[in-house]
Amino acid sequence: MRRWFKEYSAGQVCLLAEPYRSDVWRKNGEPAQARIKQLQQSISQFQPCSILPSTIGYDDIWLRDTLPLWHTIETCPEAADWRGWQPRFNGWGGVQSAYDKDATLATRLFKERVISQSFWVAENGTFSHNGEWLLIGFNSIKSRNPQLNESQLKRLLADTFEPLKPIFIETQLVADETGGHIDNLVLFVNDNTVIYSATNEPQHPDFVACQQLEKQLQELPDSINKIALPLPSPQPSRYFERCNITHSSGSLARTTELPLLCSYVNCIVLNQALIVPQYDLPEDQQVLERLQKAVPDTRMIPFNARELVLGGGGLHCVSYQLPLALAPLVNADVPCA
Repeated sequence: MRRWFKEYSAGQVCLLAEPYRSDVWRKNGEPAQARIKQLQQSISQFQPCSILPSTIGYDDIWLRDTLPLWHTIETCPEAADWRGWQPRFNGWGGVQSAYDKDATLATRLFKERVISQSFWVAENGTFSHNGEWLLIGFNSIKSRNPQLNESQLKRLLADTFEPLKPIFIETQLVADETGGHIDNLVLFVNDNTVIYSATNEPQHPDFVACQQLEKQLQELPDSINKIALPLPSPQPSRYFERCNITHSSGSLARTTELPLLCSYVNCIVLNQALIVPQYDLPEDQQVLERLQKAVPDTRMIPFNARELVLGGGGLHCVSYQLPLALAPLVNADVPCA
C-alpha cells in the first residue's frame, strides 16, 4: 500500500527559492529576498532548509505548486523507494503565461524519481492530507481542466491518491489568485488537527465561502480537531509597495487595485513548529494564541508575510518539504537549458 509523505513528518528538509522577477516583486525582488533569507533562518532552527539559486532556472518562487508530492511503499521507506507525483503546470490557469521553467523544474531537480502527468492540470498547493484524509481545493482543479466533467475529475483524483480518502472543497476566497487553493482555506497541521479560514461577519466578502467551507469540513470525523482562524478582509496594498514594479503582458498586473489575501491558514507546518504568518493586523496575536492553545506541544514562530502576499502567495506557497533521505538527490547544480 502506498504511503504519502506528510509535510509535518519528522526527517524532512525544506526548500525555498530566491525572488527575482521585476514584474512580480518590487525593487527587483530585494525586499522579498531579505524575507526569504529570514524565513530560511526561522525554519533552520528545526530542520535543514536551503534556498535554490535563481541560476537553476525557475519562473517564480512558488515551489509548493511546481514540485511533486511524494509517496512510497508502506514497508519500504528508504530513499530509493520514494516517487514524486507531479501534475502538469500551466501558470495557475493563466495568471502567468511565462512558466516553461516552472513546468520542468521537478524533473530537472529529481530526474526519473518524478512521475509526471501530461493530460490534466493542477498545482500541489491544491492538496493537504494527514496520511488518511485528503482535502482538495476542487474549484481550482475544475477551472484548469474543462475537458473533464466533475465526476471524471473526482474519480481521477480518488484513483491518483489512493488510499487517501478525498474530500472535495468546492469554494474559494475572492482574493485568491489561484481560484481556490486549499492552503488558503484549510490545512492539516498534524494527524488530528486542521486549521481553516472563518468569519462570522455577514458583510465580509468571503462570508458565504467560509460558511460553505465549515459545512464541507463536517465530512471529516469528529476525532479531527477543527480550529477556526479569523480571515481578514482582502487588504489594499500601498503605493510604495507597487510603485517600481514593471508591467508585463506575461503576468498579472500588480497594481494598488489588486487586493491582498491575508490568510492565516497559509502557514508552514514543520514537525515541531508552525511558522505563522503575521500581517500587521489586529488578528495577528489572536491567531497565535488560538493556535498555541490548539496544539500546545508545537512551537509558534510568528513571521511577517506581507512582502510575500504582495507577490500573490504566502508562507505555505513559497515553502516545499521533502523527505530528508531525498535531499542528496536534489540536482540543483544543473541550470535550465
